[in-house]
Amino acid sequence: MNRLRILLLLGVLALIVALVPAASAQDETFGLTQDEYNALTTANANTASSTSYDYSFDLTLDAASTGSSANVAIQGSGSVSDGFSLTATGSVKSDGATSPVAFGIIFSGDTLYISTDGGTTWYAGTGEELAQMFGGMLPVDPAALATGDLSELEGQMGDMTGMMSGLENLDPSQFISITAAPDGDTTVYTMTLDVGTLLSTPEMSSMLGMAMAGSSSAPGMPTPSPEEAAMMGQMIGGMFSTATATVTQTVDTAAEVVDSTVVTVSIPLDAMGTAGDGVTLTFDLSLSNYGAGAPVVAPENTLPLSQLLGGLMGGM
Repeated sequence: MNRLRILLLLGVLALIVALVPAASAQDETFGLTQDEYNALTTANANTASSTSYDYSFDLTLDAASTGSSANVAIQGSGSVSDGFSLTATGSVKSDGATSPVAFGIIFSGDTLYISTDGGTTWYAGTGEELAQMFGGMLPVDPAALATGDLSELEGQMGDMTGMMSGLENLDPSQFISITAAPDGDTTVYTMTLDVGTLLSTPEMSSMLGMAMAGSSSAPGMPTPSPEEAAMMGQMIGGMFSTATATVTQTVDTAAEVVDSTVVTVSIPLDAMGTAGDGVTLTFDLSLSNYGAGAPVVAPENTLPLSQLLGGLMGGM
């Protein structure tokens, strides 16, 4: 039962992450005026194409399931400027036990640098070394993927054509709405995703049913018919009828860039466990100094990344 709950939760989260951007890219303004919608999409496009800026974020994740609980709280900051840097600290709490979090990541040139002690010790590996270290561990050949050969990946995933068919007919205006609130030199846009309505659509019900049937059925069991899969999906959708997801973006009106983005997802699991079970995720990202991000500097003294990975694998 726990495995099924995890599969359902991950599946719903993945659908929210994948479908919201795709749906919002369609020819629909979702309750905004055309000028408001153009301003929002222009700011996101400018932000996505920027090559230099600083950022900071707060990530919190609270989960409760049948008497147990967990909390993840991480704060991070860094820059994108001829490379990428990230420094993060925080904690992970689970059933009363607390584990500190302190790590750093730097991409500079063709080299990845990782620190697991807050920046005191750094491990480095070039792109070629990473390919050699991880190539044999992956289910597909990364070199083939780099050339656009997806045949091995498709073989691993199976035939997704039947599951994905029909999603192109989804009407995003049925489950996405956006409001705009001018606030001085900025405008705050709030996008709300009606998760219950999304999961209850015939297209999503069929996809959820097929996905869950494929992941939970025992070997040799018959494949459910489209009607049976749709019924299964409708039941799953009902379990998440009170789930919510919002994306709030603050846009600098004059500069036409995004100052901050806050993503909040709440998925109750009461229907699959006890009252109060569920997961809440909040990701608060702030962006600044467009065109003048802090330079990304590679650490001077490093150890081979293989040494770090060897230690991690030895401790498993």
